[in-house]
Amino acid sequence: MKKSLLSVLFVAAGFCASAQSFNGLYPFTAITNTTGTTDPTTPPVATGVTFGAFTSAGVSANPNASGRFTFTGWGTGASTVALTIDTYSVYTGSLSPNQYYQVSVTPSANYSINYSQIRFDMRRSGTGVRNYAVRSSADAYTANLPASITPTNANLSVLPGDIFFWNFDATSTAADQKGSTISLSGTSFQNVTTPLSFRFYAWNAESNAGTFSIDTVVISGTANFTSGLKAYSHELNAGFKLYPNPGTGDVVNLEVLDTDYERIDIYDVLGKKVLSTWHTEESRIVLDVSELTAGTYLVSMKGKKGIYESKLIVTR
Repeated sequence: MKKSLLSVLFVAAGFCASAQSFNGLYPFTAITNTTGTTDPTTPPVATGVTFGAFTSAGVSANPNASGRFTFTGWGTGASTVALTIDTYSVYTGSLSPNQYYQVSVTPSANYSINYSQIRFDMRRSGTGVRNYAVRSSADAYTANLPASITPTNANLSVLPGDIFFWNFDATSTAADQKGSTISLSGTSFQNVTTPLSFRFYAWNAESNAGTFSIDTVVISGTANFTSGLKAYSHELNAGFKLYPNPGTGDVVNLEVLDTDYERIDIYDVLGKKVLSTWHTEESRIVLDVSELTAGTYLVSMKGKKGIYESKLIVTR
């Protein structure tokens, strides 16, 4: 029996759907009061996702403190009443579409994203903002996203219209208030294949020097590798047999049950094609897997009747 060697290829290809959960954390550790309107901290990294840097718009030219995303210059709708009044209805300000913090998230090629939530800490100075909300580019920043305080924090609440409220002016401004949570379970945030931006708005500051500070922002979801799913009608574990499987050596035997095939490919778990061969007109092929590291692979045989696939486990 003639031995058929597979040549090594490194090109992008997809074979199945695989999901990678992510929690993209923004710690803002590189922020200083001279770093300008873009956070210089390295953005989070996750499989299937490209996270952008936070930027600010319509507020001060630099942060007013280090280690968190914090700026001054917000609308002063709470300055027209006594600063000790903690009643939202007496404030005169409203959300300005031109003042916000923004971050963008982009699915990698051949990935879609199912978002789940955004969590973040909030802080204000003694004359800082009393209200904040989050919107997204999914509806051109029209509506506030579903807001909650999770876990419960007596110093924060959510008003009708998904508006966050810093409840008490007397609350200490020396520490972050935790619990601000945005739900992203709606259909607009599922199976997303294009860039999506989120904006954090704030208003009703007690003076123009008052701050709105966010920290420890976590954007969560699942990145799904889906390339090629609609292109083929898969018939798993049919058309050929693999042995030994798991394979512990440098070769694996592939016994072809349907010899009318065009090519055989092997993909790694990220969908990268790592080995390939064309039709050899043989019913048994010896696959040289010596170049493969230990792990799980997918062997795919393209025939005239469809695509036949089987999982291959390589151990070393």
